[in-house]
Amino acid sequence: MLRVGLARQDITPALGTPCSLGLDDECREVFDPPFVRVLALQDGDEPVLLLSTDLIGLQQRNQHDIKNALSAATGVPRDRIVAHGTHSHESPTVQVANNVPLEPYGLQFADPGYYRLFLERAARAARDAVAGMFAAEVSWGRGKVSGVASNRRILNEEGKARLRGSRPDAAMRAYPEGDFDPWARVLRFREADGPREVLLLNYCCHPTAAGGDEEWYVTADFPGEAMRLLEAERPDRACTYFTGPCGNVNPGKYVGDGQEPADRIRDVRLLGGRLAEGIRAALRETEPIEGDGLHFATRPVRMPLRQEIPAREDLEARLAEAVEVYRQAKAEGRRLPGGGDIRRLAHKLQLRAHTEGDFLPTEVAALRWGSFGAAFLPGECFLEIARALWNRFPDLKLVPVAPVDYTLGYVPTPETYGQGGYEAEVANVSEKGFGTLVEAAAAAVEAVL
Repeated sequence: MLRVGLARQDITPALGTPCSLGLDDECREVFDPPFVRVLALQDGDEPVLLLSTDLIGLQQRNQHDIKNALSAATGVPRDRIVAHGTHSHESPTVQVANNVPLEPYGLQFADPGYYRLFLERAARAARDAVAGMFAAEVSWGRGKVSGVASNRRILNEEGKARLRGSRPDAAMRAYPEGDFDPWARVLRFREADGPREVLLLNYCCHPTAAGGDEEWYVTADFPGEAMRLLEAERPDRACTYFTGPCGNVNPGKYVGDGQEPADRIRDVRLLGGRLAEGIRAALRETEPIEGDGLHFATRPVRMPLRQEIPAREDLEARLAEAVEVYRQAKAEGRRLPGGGDIRRLAHKLQLRAHTEGDFLPTEVAALRWGSFGAAFLPGECFLEIARALWNRFPDLKLVPVAPVDYTLGYVPTPETYGQGGYEAEVANVSEKGFGTLVEAAAAAVEAVL
């Protein structure tokens, strides 16, 4: 029988801790506490640990450190650990790899002290999850969610894209929902001889009801609110959440355009309630799953990069110029969120630190227990990647999860590059990236069948 354990730790930062934009983006207000959660699953010799945390993303440096910390705390091998950031944009940053190119200038993108706290809390959650495992009966359900997700890419008559932001004006909200996936997926673990219940939740939508602008607020956004509501209904229930591929899907149609904290909090509560209602619908319709052992596999993938990404030397020269612009702004008393171009250039430099020629080596992972499966993907994937996997494995109750390795950035569909728009402009992967990732993920899933 499958054994399961779930534990969480509060990772609320102190006021003044850098948020997702890094420079000039220090935390001013906490809407609700962010958490790091670790789900332990075991049906065989070694557990699998699935970490989910209310942060914008975990780069390769973070993945390395997290796996080391969790393995040291629990004895679980590194290659049986997955770490995922839910992608809430209003959150503290742990992207300490971006500090490296800033060291010569005496600047910091992420707070090393907060990063140590995060790793310590993650390790503690992992220990508690493993220690608290119990035998569970497993079931699966889907529930329809209304009034949360919409496709953010609006195409004009010439097939060119405009972006519906996460907190757009009324004109952009008036456009149709477009293509999105309405289903919340729920894997339910009920204690065989007791009252405890663990819910693994999955939904494909940017967690940006509070805003995609990555300002100085901290929130777990609408997934955090949904979990809070569901856990309040039963004291013996615990939830964890994994965001599905949503690079082109956000809540922009269903939020207001007010930018004040009260406006943002209202929409987090509103959309969190709607997601919770879809999850309740799923729980009313769950069907049991019988397992045949816990199967887990990882597969390497070399993601092809665009030719347009500058060489490291060019990026370093541009960074030096951007630092001068930032220092001038500070001398004049002006705020420059993200340090102007500094954030973008630091991201590109940490990407270049991991590349091999025109490729970024990363990995995909897959898990299966009975007819349930999960695929863990690098990058900010478009929804179409989830659809490709659902079509490839129609008999599997498959939960797609992205991003895992956040180093990669967007993974759009090939046609996106001709349509233009934000994602096409900033994507690091080439047009071949989509197909490369689909085939690698499919190979990982096939390895656990």
